Amino acid sequence: DRGIIVGDTTFGKGSVQSVFPLDKTHHLKLTTAYYYTPSGRCINRPENAVRGASADSDEGEGPADTAAADSAGKAKNAMEKAKKDTVKYLTKSGRTVYGGGGIIPDTVLHQEIPGVVIRTMFGKDVFFQFANLEYARLKKKNKIGDGKITVDDEIIKDFYHYLDSIKFSYQSFSQIKFDEFKRKSELVKDTAADSTPQRRIFPGEKPAWTDREKEDLRKAAGLIDTLLAHESKRELAGNESDIRKYLYEALLIRHYGQDDEIYYRWKLGDDPQVKTAVRFLTDKNTYADLLKPRTGKQQGSGGTK
Repeated sequence: DRGIIVGDTTFGKGSVQSVFPLDKTHHLKLTTAYYYTPSGRCINRPENAVRGASADSDEGEGPADTAAADSAGKAKNAMEKAKKDTVKYLTKSGRTVYGGGGIIPDTVLHQEIPGVVIRTMFGKDVFFQFANLEYARLKKKNKIGDGKITVDDEIIKDFYHYLDSIKFSYQSFSQIKFDEFKRKSELVKDTAADSTPQRRIFPGEKPAWTDREKEDLRKAAGLIDTLLAHESKRELAGNESDIRKYLYEALLIRHYGQDDEIYYRWKLGDDPQVKTAVRFLTDKNTYADLLKPRTGKQQGSGGTK
């Protein structure tokens, strides 16, 4: 009742484990305690429960023991067992909160997830690696001496050249599925199948293409590959605004370090959760309204808004 929470549902880690040695090499980790809030609720999320699920919803929750749940009745009983602590509690002022599934914010605000292209780049660490190279060039040209950084077209051009130099390749979902079709149709050699028994195509499953059909398929596949390659390039270009942002971030970290106040001010200044929190702090009426007890349908929503 002292404040509101903005963001996403917490993970629900509210238990304490103690480790007991069994012998020189084996140990037993046993749950020995749970954390409770002042309202008397345990926020620990049960095994197999879904984060943020309300007390009145079965959607998405699985049985606690799938091996034992061999019938609808057993599955339902196991599901109820997993939900046993997902019950309603009331704070001193009468606000409804829930146990057993982490802390559900008063205002749920999910962080935006970057597109697949950007996630692929992060997976290959291209922003950090490029910033190390580009930073030296910018320093040499006296373009970063005062700490001011501008990701202009020249830097973007250098970045694309860098991607070419490391043979960075991005495959769209369509390309991945089409490559799978080519392997299964034996238009290309499936090298992974040679070492992975589960992926081998048995004789009865092989397509019975004639030589003419194989030739036609290879020609069509070449055309489709070209079209899909253009699609990937368009998708890459369509993410240029995000590319500029993450290049700027990488260069900023390279110049100031990731613990510098300047970097945090830039990072948090564009954070949607921080912006929402600041808006609530400056709007006393909305803030006070969120601290009021919920009734009716609002109460059934778990206190979210």
